[in-house]
Amino acid sequence: MRSTSSPRRPIVIAGASGGATDKLRALQDLAQISYIDVIVGDWMSEANMTVRGIEWAEIKARKAAGRDETGVANAGQYLSNTQDAFDPYFLTQLEPALPHLAANATKLACNAGGSNPAGLAKAVRKVVEGLGLRLNVAWIEGDDVTDTVFGLQKQGESFPSLLDGKPLSEWDCEPICAQCYLGGTGIAYAFEHGADIVICGRIADASACVGACGMVGIETNTWMSLLGH
Repeated sequence: MRSTSSPRRPIVIAGASGGATDKLRALQDLAQISYIDVIVGDWMSEANMTVRGIEWAEIKARKAAGRDETGVANAGQYLSNTQDAFDPYFLTQLEPALPHLAANATKLACNAGGSNPAGLAKAVRKVVEGLGLRLNVAWIEGDDVTDTVFGLQKQGESFPSLLDGKPLSEWDCEPICAQCYLGGTGIAYAFEHGADIVICGRIADASACVGACGMVGIETNTWMSLLGH
């Protein structure tokens, strides 16, 4: 948090939505507001999450087969023009905002990493370096629990549906990807250790804000302090 005359100034957090039908320049506009401390962004609708999961499953299948060619996922073209398993529009939205983020020392945490936050972080670093900026980019992982779910299923876990109680084995589909909703402690840790941009995959709706609060010393288990922010 920037130094001010009052050490108790609340942290200023702004939210940007980056879905396929949201305003493309929201991130750029917010980055130009100098008093914002942290921008948090939601790029991962349930539909987007599904497409990214399909792409990630294909990436893993190609790697297992020793192939690295571009994927052929075609699920929902309005949501995807790449097969990288992260949001296909994020880099276009981020690039014009980067000089302002750097100039204003504004942090960014978002879930645009989809199913491949490490891949998006690498791409963001390339854009940052291309612009000659000094911004530290981190990513959060651990939300991909596909192998864990499949392993537990083999051990007898039924994973009953919350809607009708049917076990996973009786669903009318073949599961290919599983994600859990992460909290904000990883984001707070990344900010505390010098990250300017934190790329996440599947996080809970409030996690980016919780992580931002942790950046300024609010413990993530002090619920009343978090509610006050």
